[in-house]
Amino acid sequence: MASRPGGSAFPGRPRLFAPTLVIVLVLLILGGVYVAQYTDYLWFQEAGHTNVFSTVLKTKLLLFALFGLLMAVVIGANIALAYRQRPPFQPVSLEQQNLERYRVALEPFLTPALVVLSLLFGVFAGLSAAGRWRTYVLFANGVSFGEKDAQFGKDISFFTFTYPFLRFVLGFVLVVLVLSLLASVMTHYLFGGIRLQTVGEKLSVPARVHLSVLIGLIVAAKAYGYYLDRYGLAFSTRGYVEGPGYTDVHAVLPAKLMLVFVAAICAVLFFANIVVRNVLLPAGALALLVVSSIAIGGIYPYVVQQTTVKPNQLARESKYIERNMDATKLAYGITDQQVTLKDYTGVATATKQTLRNDTGTIPNIRLLDPNILGPTFKQKQGLRTYFSFNTSLDIDRYDVGTKTDDFVVAVRELDLSQVPAQQQNWVNLHLAYTHGNGFVAAPANTTDPENAGQPLYIAGDVPQSDDSADKAFTVDKSQIYYGEQSPSYSIVNTKQPEIDGPAGDAKQVEGTSKYSGTGGIKLNTGFRKLLYALKFREKNILLSGSLTSDSKIMYTRSPADRVQKVAPFLTLDGDPYPAVVDGRIEWIVDGYTTSSGYPYSQSTSFGKVTTDSSGSRNVQDQVNYIRNSVKATVDAYDGTVKLYAWDEKDPVLKTWRKVFPGLVKPNADISTDLRKHLRYPEDLFKVQRELLARYHVSDVQTFFQGTDQWDIPSDPTQETTRAINTGQTGAPTTTTSDAAAQPPYYVLLQLPGAAVPSFSLTTTFQARNATPLTAFAAVSSDPDTYGKIVVLTLPRNKVIEGPEQVANTFESNPTVSSALSLLRQGGSEVRLGNLLTLPVGNGLLYVEPVYTKAKQGQSFPILSKVIVSFGNKISYKDTLAEALNDLFGAGGTTVGPTPSPGTSGAPTDSSIAQLAADAQDAIAKADAALKNGDFAEYGRQQARLKGDVDKLASRTGSVPTASTTPSPTPAPKPS
Repeated sequence: MASRPGGSAFPGRPRLFAPTLVIVLVLLILGGVYVAQYTDYLWFQEAGHTNVFSTVLKTKLLLFALFGLLMAVVIGANIALAYRQRPPFQPVSLEQQNLERYRVALEPFLTPALVVLSLLFGVFAGLSAAGRWRTYVLFANGVSFGEKDAQFGKDISFFTFTYPFLRFVLGFVLVVLVLSLLASVMTHYLFGGIRLQTVGEKLSVPARVHLSVLIGLIVAAKAYGYYLDRYGLAFSTRGYVEGPGYTDVHAVLPAKLMLVFVAAICAVLFFANIVVRNVLLPAGALALLVVSSIAIGGIYPYVVQQTTVKPNQLARESKYIERNMDATKLAYGITDQQVTLKDYTGVATATKQTLRNDTGTIPNIRLLDPNILGPTFKQKQGLRTYFSFNTSLDIDRYDVGTKTDDFVVAVRELDLSQVPAQQQNWVNLHLAYTHGNGFVAAPANTTDPENAGQPLYIAGDVPQSDDSADKAFTVDKSQIYYGEQSPSYSIVNTKQPEIDGPAGDAKQVEGTSKYSGTGGIKLNTGFRKLLYALKFREKNILLSGSLTSDSKIMYTRSPADRVQKVAPFLTLDGDPYPAVVDGRIEWIVDGYTTSSGYPYSQSTSFGKVTTDSSGSRNVQDQVNYIRNSVKATVDAYDGTVKLYAWDEKDPVLKTWRKVFPGLVKPNADISTDLRKHLRYPEDLFKVQRELLARYHVSDVQTFFQGTDQWDIPSDPTQETTRAINTGQTGAPTTTTSDAAAQPPYYVLLQLPGAAVPSFSLTTTFQARNATPLTAFAAVSSDPDTYGKIVVLTLPRNKVIEGPEQVANTFESNPTVSSALSLLRQGGSEVRLGNLLTLPVGNGLLYVEPVYTKAKQGQSFPILSKVIVSFGNKISYKDTLAEALNDLFGAGGTTVGPTPSPGTSGAPTDSSIAQLAADAQDAIAKADAALKNGDFAEYGRQQARLKGDVDKLASRTGSVPTASTTPSPTPAPKPS
């Protein structure tokens, strides 16, 4: 078909291309939004929390519509008004001639251009407002704190809930007015209302009136901003501490009030310019506002600070420092009611017999380091290459038999990256390999007597085994469909069998299972399959013939991600941990309610203070209020998320419970078994210890002078390990102060004055910019004493070695240094475990396990040695029992939890009959210990038994048979 000369064969198509492209893009965007929102709704429906989805969505839509419409209408109205007020005739000038060409080109499209431009502004404003939905719902539902701030006498809730929303609204109004002013100026200029290069009036009367009103409104909004700035002083950082200081109260606060009136007068002057045709009036008003802001708001407070406050800062600021101290302690939960300071000598005064007979702390000393043993669990309990464990394991306690022990625990999760390459196809990765399997636990204070240096696995294997006395680790469903390493999505209940791991005793046979839980969203319609095919960009979800009407898709499977999705208002602890609760494997996640709006409280960076040698947090929030208000659980089999109120008095939690009624269950709903496994959360304690390092004092002068400030010690094991493995001997040449902070440690500990041991989270403090120990702190996780922080303060007139100094002392000790070097030279990589600081016998006992692994092959760390320090004595032995007996003396009660094989227990008689009798006694006591769940005692008796058997063999020249030495009761089966 011949085209017409000079034209297109399809003259209409070029004009239709752009609108068509826009329509297609809009449809694609809307389609993507629909897929995301509807699949989100299905997820919340499966989780049983559609009220969260609907509340958040409705709030966002409300804010989007309200603020977006306001922005679009105001800007559109101002542009339209400026256009309607254009002069009917423009004076002849080069400027106007140039502008005329643009006017002619634009006017035919003015209406659609105005609509599109207004809508664009409205959409961006609406999206911005929708992102502030948390600020709005807190404002709309805020409850009273029941306490007033020290300066303004307002309830704390005003600063926490109301003030942030007022600030947001003011900022939005200013943006609307400024954008309207700019759009109006451009419109007036384009259509001749403003004539910069034309002789005569530069502004038409309508333009002058219009712009005067807009500027007047901006200045009026600024006046309200100065009024709000008064309350913003509650978070001032001008003084020695946060909150209104002397200068703020006596200079800035009056200045802000004066500026309110100055700005109000200036706004009136701009409005007066509507009727008074004098450009000097608004110009003078603007100059007055600028000069007043600089002189009253800036220079005057600076002069007061330099001439009145700094020469006598303590006297001027003491009142405000005390306010800060009180508010900070209250906001972070470190008041005198929550923290008990006790003097502690730190110098051993107890007798050796007393130390040997300690039953609270010494028998419970934790030897296993959960941050080191991940590869060991992988090698000994992984069972299959596609099963894995977290790099860092967890610590929890269980009642086994007649006593409580702490355990290193983990779940065996699925690791798709380890599926053989030839098997990595869509069916295997998403339909066959869908879950992990099993809960693994080993006592933290002992090792396996039959496998020296390795954990004693009480629970493990596949199918799940449980060798504890009262079956504390028996579970209904051992499969892990929801875990920290779960795949992005899996589809269950398909025609494809799901790999379950080893089948019974036939370890070479793969077991399979079929999912029978409530987790997952059903793919029972083609439409749902299409939605999820689009969501995950995977056509096989739509086309695969392996799916049935019962098939379910699981996604958002990490415990932390699930809790965050259900409770978007919480800041979560960085260490979710698994526990066997009421026969189910549950993930326990600690949730915090935080705020940066607590007046006078000192701010801290949550991400920074929770970063230590165990890891970092990608959280940059500045907070000055925190509560561990929620304990959450996620079922590892069906993904059920449950939230329990832990601090029901927290006003922030009360507010959120108004926003999402029924979401957080009352504290009374926490089962007894779950309550036994709740730990005091690490991140909260890290924040609190950072504040306690400075706010443990109660005297303002001491606080101001900083003579009793503390630091968190650096983790000395990081630098020392590097020094050992690079061939250095002696103390590390690089200071450990450059290393990350030492993390707090969970231990079973009996503090001085306590009747029984408690499962506690502990930390140490050292002097500011120095290394001597100044304090030891522990917070209990036991139900009866939960959250009680005890700080043992050490005498300041004595130098007591802290963790960094002790680590250097270990490395400087010739015996220890040469032994560690020999280990390294023997082809082993040496890793130092957690350096525990334990208050015992009025002194401080330091315990550091030493792990070794071969540098070649698929080796794993095993416990090889133990370094112990007490007072000025150091012992480096094969076992903790040997080291403690070396320090405290042998005899009486055997000291230490677990000698390794080959170490004898109590001395025996030289006669063969006596040795046989001792062996029989060891067997009986080992059986009794095993039934009672006392694994430390069981290990001692096993070691004692082996020693007796070895002596019998040496005396008789042969290994005793069953007729001379009865066979011991089988030990818990090691993997």
